[in-house]
Amino acid sequence: MMASGSANHPMFSSTKDGQRKLNPKEPPSPAEGPARPFCTLTDFSIRLMSYFLNEEGGAQGCNVCLSPFGIAVSLGMAIVGSGDPSVAQVVKAVGAIDSNNMYRTCEKVLSMLNDATLNTKVSMGSKMFVSSEVPLLPEFNETVMETFSEGVGRMDFKGDPKQAARNINDWASKASYQNF
Repeated sequence: MMASGSANHPMFSSTKDGQRKLNPKEPPSPAEGPARPFCTLTDFSIRLMSYFLNEEGGAQGCNVCLSPFGIAVSLGMAIVGSGDPSVAQVVKAVGAIDSNNMYRTCEKVLSMLNDATLNTKVSMGSKMFVSSEVPLLPEFNETVMETFSEGVGRMDFKGDPKQAARNINDWASKASYQNF
Protein backbone atom coordinates (compact mmCIF):
# COMPACT_ATOMS: atom_id res chain seq x y z
CA MET A 1 0.00 0.00 0.00
CA MET A 2 1.40 3.40 -0.92
CA ALA A 3 1.42 6.30 1.46
CA SER A 4 -0.57 9.34 0.49
CA GLY A 5 1.33 11.65 -1.78
CA SER A 6 3.44 8.84 -3.20
CA ALA A 7 2.00 9.49 -6.66
CA ASN A 8 4.00 12.72 -6.67
CA HIS A 9 7.20 10.83 -5.97
CA PRO A 10 9.57 10.96 -8.98
CA MET A 11 9.63 7.15 -9.11
CA PHE A 12 5.88 6.99 -9.78
CA SER A 13 3.77 8.30 -12.62
CA SER A 14 0.10 8.08 -13.47
CA THR A 15 -1.16 6.21 -16.50
CA LYS A 16 -4.03 7.46 -18.68
CA ASP A 17 -6.51 5.45 -16.64
CA GLY A 18 -5.28 6.95 -13.34
CA GLN A 19 -3.25 3.95 -12.20
CA ARG A 20 0.17 4.46 -10.66
CA LYS A 21 3.21 2.82 -12.15
CA LEU A 22 6.86 2.71 -11.16
CA ASN A 23 9.34 4.67 -13.23
CA PRO A 24 12.71 2.93 -13.42
CA LYS A 25 15.14 5.77 -14.04
CA GLU A 26 18.42 7.26 -13.08
CA PRO A 27 18.83 7.75 -9.33
CA PRO A 28 18.66 11.33 -8.10
CA SER A 29 21.91 13.19 -7.71
CA PRO A 30 23.28 13.30 -4.15
CA ALA A 31 22.24 16.95 -3.89
CA GLU A 32 18.59 16.19 -4.67
CA GLY A 33 18.51 12.58 -3.48
CA PRO A 34 17.59 11.04 -0.15
CA ALA A 35 19.60 12.25 2.81
CA ARG A 36 19.06 9.18 4.99
CA PRO A 37 20.69 5.80 4.33
CA PHE A 38 17.41 3.91 4.51
CA CYS A 39 15.91 6.18 1.82
CA THR A 40 18.87 5.51 -0.46
CA LEU A 41 18.35 1.76 -0.23
CA THR A 42 14.58 2.09 -0.46
CA ASP A 43 14.86 4.06 -3.70
CA PHE A 44 17.37 1.52 -5.05
CA SER A 45 15.00 -1.31 -4.05
CA ILE A 46 12.03 0.28 -5.81
CA ARG A 47 14.03 0.86 -9.01
CA LEU A 48 15.43 -2.67 -8.93
CA MET A 49 12.05 -4.33 -8.40
CA SER A 50 10.52 -2.10 -11.05
CA TYR A 51 13.20 -3.17 -13.50
CA PHE A 52 12.58 -6.86 -12.91
CA LEU A 53 8.80 -6.50 -13.01
CA ASN A 54 8.48 -4.12 -15.97
CA GLU A 55 11.30 -4.83 -18.41
CA GLU A 56 10.52 -6.64 -21.64
CA GLY A 57 11.21 -10.31 -21.11
CA GLY A 58 11.21 -9.71 -17.37
CA ALA A 59 9.07 -11.23 -14.68
CA GLN A 60 5.73 -9.79 -15.81
CA GLY A 61 2.96 -11.89 -14.29
CA CYS A 62 5.45 -13.83 -12.15
CA ASN A 63 6.45 -13.70 -8.53
CA VAL A 64 9.80 -12.05 -7.88
CA CYS A 65 11.90 -12.71 -4.81
CA LEU A 66 15.19 -10.92 -4.42
CA SER A 67 17.08 -8.98 -1.81
CA PRO A 68 17.94 -5.46 -2.97
CA PHE A 69 19.97 -5.01 0.22
CA GLY A 70 21.90 -8.21 -0.53
CA ILE A 71 22.48 -7.04 -4.08
CA ALA A 72 23.74 -3.66 -2.81
CA VAL A 73 26.18 -5.44 -0.48
CA SER A 74 27.32 -7.73 -3.32
CA LEU A 75 27.88 -4.72 -5.57
CA GLY A 76 29.86 -3.13 -2.73
CA MET A 77 32.10 -6.19 -2.64
CA ALA A 78 32.57 -6.10 -6.39
CA ILE A 79 33.65 -2.45 -6.49
CA VAL A 80 36.49 -3.08 -4.05
CA GLY A 81 38.52 -4.43 -6.98
CA SER A 82 37.03 -2.26 -9.71
CA GLY A 83 38.42 0.74 -11.53
CA ASP A 84 37.05 4.25 -11.12
CA PRO A 85 34.53 4.12 -14.02
CA SER A 86 32.93 0.91 -12.68
CA VAL A 87 32.87 2.24 -9.12
CA ALA A 88 31.16 5.43 -10.31
CA GLN A 89 28.52 3.43 -12.22
CA VAL A 90 27.69 1.19 -9.23
CA VAL A 91 27.59 4.11 -6.78
CA LYS A 92 25.26 5.98 -9.13
CA ALA A 93 23.01 2.94 -9.62
CA VAL A 94 22.64 2.42 -5.87
CA GLY A 95 22.11 6.15 -5.31
CA ALA A 96 24.98 6.59 -2.87
CA ILE A 97 27.26 9.62 -2.68
CA ASP A 98 30.46 7.56 -2.96
CA SER A 99 31.68 4.02 -2.25
CA ASN A 100 32.41 4.81 1.41
CA ASN A 101 28.84 6.11 1.80
CA MET A 102 27.60 2.90 0.19
CA TYR A 103 29.48 0.72 2.71
CA ARG A 104 28.36 2.86 5.67
CA THR A 105 24.74 2.76 4.44
CA CYS A 106 24.76 -1.04 4.48
CA GLU A 107 26.28 -1.07 7.97
CA LYS A 108 23.73 1.47 9.22
CA VAL A 109 20.74 -0.46 7.84
CA LEU A 110 21.91 -3.72 9.42
CA SER A 111 22.43 -1.93 12.73
CA MET A 112 18.97 -0.30 12.53
CA LEU A 113 17.34 -3.66 11.80
CA ASN A 114 19.15 -5.38 14.67
CA ASP A 115 18.25 -2.59 17.11
CA ALA A 116 14.60 -2.35 16.02
CA THR A 117 13.21 -5.23 18.05
CA LEU A 118 14.31 -6.97 21.22
CA ASN A 119 15.20 -10.64 20.84
CA THR A 120 15.50 -10.29 17.07
CA LYS A 121 18.72 -10.72 15.18
CA VAL A 122 19.19 -9.91 11.54
CA SER A 123 22.14 -11.62 9.97
CA MET A 124 23.35 -11.68 6.45
CA GLY A 125 26.07 -13.59 4.72
CA SER A 126 27.80 -12.29 1.64
CA LYS A 127 30.79 -13.84 0.02
CA MET A 128 32.35 -13.36 -3.37
CA PHE A 129 33.46 -16.49 -5.21
CA VAL A 130 36.07 -15.96 -7.92
CA SER A 131 37.60 -18.40 -10.39
CA SER A 132 41.00 -19.64 -9.31
CA GLU A 133 42.15 -18.69 -12.83
CA VAL A 134 41.54 -14.98 -12.20
CA PRO A 135 44.54 -13.18 -10.69
CA LEU A 136 43.70 -11.07 -7.63
CA LEU A 137 45.87 -8.63 -5.75
CA PRO A 138 46.37 -9.59 -2.08
CA GLU A 139 45.05 -6.14 -1.11
CA PHE A 140 41.70 -6.99 -2.72
CA ASN A 141 41.09 -10.00 -0.47
CA GLU A 142 42.29 -8.03 2.59
CA THR A 143 39.95 -5.11 1.86
CA VAL A 144 36.96 -7.40 1.25
CA MET A 145 37.75 -9.21 4.52
CA GLU A 146 38.07 -5.96 6.50
CA THR A 147 34.96 -4.32 5.04
CA PHE A 148 32.60 -7.29 4.77
CA SER A 149 34.04 -9.74 7.36
CA GLU A 150 34.34 -12.41 4.70
CA GLY A 151 37.23 -13.30 2.41
CA VAL A 152 37.06 -14.13 -1.26
CA GLY A 153 36.35 -17.77 -2.09
CA ARG A 154 38.56 -19.20 -4.83
CA MET A 155 37.49 -22.24 -6.80
CA ASP A 156 37.74 -24.07 -10.10
CA PHE A 157 34.45 -23.28 -11.85
CA LYS A 158 35.54 -24.74 -15.21
CA GLY A 159 37.31 -27.90 -14.08
CA ASP A 160 34.75 -29.01 -11.50
CA PRO A 161 31.57 -26.91 -11.70
CA LYS A 162 29.54 -29.41 -9.63
CA GLN A 163 32.03 -29.24 -6.76
CA ALA A 164 32.07 -25.43 -7.03
CA ALA A 165 28.26 -25.42 -6.74
CA ARG A 166 28.43 -27.76 -3.71
CA ASN A 167 31.03 -25.52 -2.03
CA ILE A 168 28.93 -22.40 -2.58
CA ASN A 169 25.76 -24.14 -1.38
CA ASP A 170 27.58 -25.47 1.71
CA TRP A 171 28.78 -21.95 2.51
CA ALA A 172 25.25 -20.55 2.00
CA SER A 173 23.77 -23.23 4.25
CA LYS A 174 26.21 -22.41 7.07
CA ALA A 175 25.82 -18.64 6.60
CA SER A 176 22.02 -18.94 6.78
CA TYR A 177 21.97 -21.33 9.75
CA GLN A 178 20.82 -24.16 7.46
CA ASN A 179 17.90 -22.12 6.08
CA PHE A 180 19.17 -22.34 2.51
